[in-house]
Amino acid sequence: MCKLSATGTPPPAPTTSSAGVGQEQRRFAEAEAAYRQALDIYLESDPRRASGTGTRLGITLAELGRHSEAAAVLLTATVTWRQETRYRDPNNLPLLRHQRDRLETPEFTALINENVPAELREQLTAATESS
Repeated sequence: MCKLSATGTPPPAPTTSSAGVGQEQRRFAEAEAAYRQALDIYLESDPRRASGTGTRLGITLAELGRHSEAAAVLLTATVTWRQETRYRDPNNLPLLRHQRDRLETPEFTALINENVPAELREQLTAATESS
């Protein structure tokens, strides 16, 4: 139950302090650095783990508001998983749709063309456009 002030109005909603936001941004930046380092290692040794690490890096970049980079990394992770397992990673599709919604259509299309092999483009484009 919300307590009312003497004037009968609810108290103001708590706000996030700028120090808290700064600390959160630093944690995401640290996570980005760690994921990039792990991704470099896994790309050479374990493509499946590289795919999962790429997904986590994409999520982190999205949290930092870097949607174009996030989409590119998520596309690469999706393609890597597909090439390694012959299956689409269903967890990446909602993430890709989320990034697609934050970018202009031509930009997302360009990212697909840059990061997805020609034989998978049509299928992945259709999958990211369906709800």
